[in-house]
Amino acid sequence: MIKKYLVMGFVILLLFPALLWGADKIQGNACYTYGDNESLVQAEQMTKTLAIRNAIESYSIFIESTSKVTDLQLSSDLINTISTGQVKRIKILKRLQSGRKLCYTVEGYVEPNDLKTAIKEYLSGKHRIATGRVQENEWIKIVRIVPPSYLDEILGEDRILQVEIEFLKYCKATTKETPYDEVLKNPRAYTDKQINDAAGESFVKILVDPKYRLKYRCNYHTTVFATFYDKYGSEIETYDDIPMGIKNKEYKLEILPGETVWKNFLIPKDAVSWEVWVPK
Repeated sequence: MIKKYLVMGFVILLLFPALLWGADKIQGNACYTYGDNESLVQAEQMTKTLAIRNAIESYSIFIESTSKVTDLQLSSDLINTISTGQVKRIKILKRLQSGRKLCYTVEGYVEPNDLKTAIKEYLSGKHRIATGRVQENEWIKIVRIVPPSYLDEILGEDRILQVEIEFLKYCKATTKETPYDEVLKNPRAYTDKQINDAAGESFVKILVDPKYRLKYRCNYHTTVFATFYDKYGSEIETYDDIPMGIKNKEYKLEILPGETVWKNFLIPKDAVSWEVWVPK
């Protein structure tokens, strides 16, 4: 019996490298400074996640497959999805800590063809079907849905669907880079006029364009979807967005498990019913 197990173990060892045959090794590093409201465990998780994301972003196959993607929000969501589903055998190569600052260097394996397929399906919208529709996942859950008032409909006001969302994990809000952020990386390469124009454009973007505002982008699963239907039950439109870092009309950088925020959706003109959901 012992001999049998030894032979099986030997065969597994011989075959093990083949399990990763065709897979590419990727590495990434990231540093993260955690706040007073975060535990060390939460900080470790966030640092590891950021390092894996950076490994994916620097991977040549990912860069080539997403070269035509210009939507920053879509790109960020895609990286979140890929990093959680495509990177295998993740190993922490280095961990450094100085006070509340953590730095990780990680290593993992990615199968190029699987990655290309996953990216193609995601960009075609198939991820919405694959992830499924639920009211709660590991990150957030739908607590309450408040439909527009009857008075709004009589007065012809915009109909707004209000959704209360509870966070189940700690999340730190981030903003998307603006044109001014890009200028600040190398200000000497720009004229004073270009710098002023970038600053003005960035100010407008932050006010008008939601993707530049403070949002809880910790994971793709923090995305909230609202699907609207007409009187025949046919789908009119599905909107998706990530909750903004605002609570009680004030900007809130960090949100703790159990805290809630609101997300509003504009209801299409012919919609008579709706479904609010989060990815499984």
